[in-house]
Amino acid sequence: MNVKKITFSRAKKSRLQRAIEQIILVRKERGKTACGDFLLHSALSSICSHDTESTRIYIEKFLSIVQNVNLEHRTILNVVLTKLLAHQKLNIPSSYLNILDLLLGIVKLVGRNLLSCTYLGIYIPVYYRYAKNS
Repeated sequence: MNVKKITFSRAKKSRLQRAIEQIILVRKERGKTACGDFLLHSALSSICSHDTESTRIYIEKFLSIVQNVNLEHRTILNVVLTKLLAHQKLNIPSSYLNILDLLLGIVKLVGRNLLSCTYLGIYIPVYYRYAKNS
């Protein structure tokens, strides 16, 4: 029986999945008993629940509080932090979204009614005048 090993490209993984892997890597290399590991654990649990705002706060606290962070780990966490800041969601209140949904529903109904109009047969003549070349 031929079994193919399936390899996954990092480019095909989601942004949050790559961030999760990088935080796990830092936690694994630093050790679970290292100073500030609870902040990384909190950041990991919040990013697993798709809460990027609290993840950003935990990573910023970790980078500012913990002093003995390896330069490589600091760089990895700065990259994760930069990627989280680059993809922030729009904070639109739900009341605006409800009003927008109502307006789009009205536009859809009006558009549907306009498209169902029947042709009455009234022609508007259009005359083209050609300039004579002299």
